[in-house]
Amino acid sequence: MKTLYLHIGTPKTATTSLQHFCEENETIFKENNYCYPLFPRKFRHINILRNGFFLSYKCYDENGDRREQEEEACFRQGMDMVLEHFRTYDNVILSDESMWSVAFKRGKPELWEKIRREADENNYRVKVIVYLRRQDSLADSWWNQKVKNGKRIYATSSWEDFTRDPSLLELHYYEPIKRIEQYIGKENMILRRFVISNEDRNIRLFGNTHEIKRVLNMLPELSDADNLFFKRITISMSEQRTEHKGETMFSA
Repeated sequence: MKTLYLHIGTPKTATTSLQHFCEENETIFKENNYCYPLFPRKFRHINILRNGFFLSYKCYDENGDRREQEEEACFRQGMDMVLEHFRTYDNVILSDESMWSVAFKRGKPELWEKIRREADENNYRVKVIVYLRRQDSLADSWWNQKVKNGKRIYATSSWEDFTRDPSLLELHYYEPIKRIEQYIGKENMILRRFVISNEDRNIRLFGNTHEIKRVLNMLPELSDADNLFFKRITISMSEQRTEHKGETMFSA
């Protein structure tokens, strides 16, 4: 039976590394009847390797109103892409961590029902792959990432302020997993514990570089170009301080 694999994160579980792995091993995947297709449309600020982003995509007009017809057209384009690749391959893989939270917290509660309906109508099954990271490690890494990227939520928050209210971080895994299970079935849920590796596709800030970047994020009228410039410098500094790689913001 044809199988659609959905790798949905969670955040900070080497999702970017897995996406690069799938793309770099395209030939081997296809030899084994697996396909990691690239969505033909490029979304702003979204890496093209995030080939499952169309599932959670939300579109807004200049007034901030949702353009649900545009979202539906994007969903249809993506699912048609999946069906087209099923003509050649038995297994199609989509990956994007935004699927983890969008259906529960950000305005698309019908997403998993739509995914299930598509599978039933086209006679393929869906398997969901989820990596779970210990919550204290996730919080530490997620805050670091927000500071590194800049110009986003928590980009200027100190560690102390963040830990007082990490409300936008999904730390309760059980409920979202059970919601997905309602539509996909427990037998189609693939859950794995995330183990931190030495992979450096998405280098975090070490030493005091996260504090340097956090202060720089507070500069008035910080442009996208300046933010990227500072980000590259602090990442470069981190790469030179490998002795700090095992550190965490939490005390023992």
